[in-house]
Amino acid sequence: MKVISAIFVVCAFFILIGCATLPEPKSENDNLVIGIIVHTGEGYANYSGATVNGTHFSGIELVVKNTSTNEEYKMFTKKNGLFYSTELPEGSYRLEQFYLKVTVGNAWADMYSTPSNNLIFTVTAGGVTNLGMINWDGKSRGSTNYDYGKLYDVVEDEFRTQYPKSEWLNRSFSNVRIQRS
Repeated sequence: MKVISAIFVVCAFFILIGCATLPEPKSENDNLVIGIIVHTGEGYANYSGATVNGTHFSGIELVVKNTSTNEEYKMFTKKNGLFYSTELPEGSYRLEQFYLKVTVGNAWADMYSTPSNNLIFTVTAGGVTNLGMINWDGKSRGSTNYDYGKLYDVVEDEFRTQYPKSEWLNRSFSNVRIQRS
């Protein structure tokens, strides 16, 4: 029994380490996409303490689709709303969906939003693509608003704080605006 417990602890440790580790660049053409998203909800139901009301930074999923290949990619927020991906190849992308799930014990509440406008951004190879800050504001029985505040410095500062030894910091940062098309 002690051996099984020890194996479980070691596996859990490596899983947690792997989740917290940012993949470093392996070639000069590798790229990284970063940004921050903040969700604010108002007027939604409360399920045993689980609600999407209030301000949320973590647990947000962004789905993006390559406009040429239709391949979908998911990015998840980390601490303070920072999200990143090293998986997006160079190209044009559309924000397809935002999803938030809040869990308290066995209870959960969730919401998703599909932007009605085509929200497009471009990823270039070899550097860090900074999308800036996204504010996702939802009201129950009301409209959902999106604000794409540039605030590129805030995003870059948060990235530097969370990953101070990352090799990505030696790459050029490109501030890319999310555009409605």
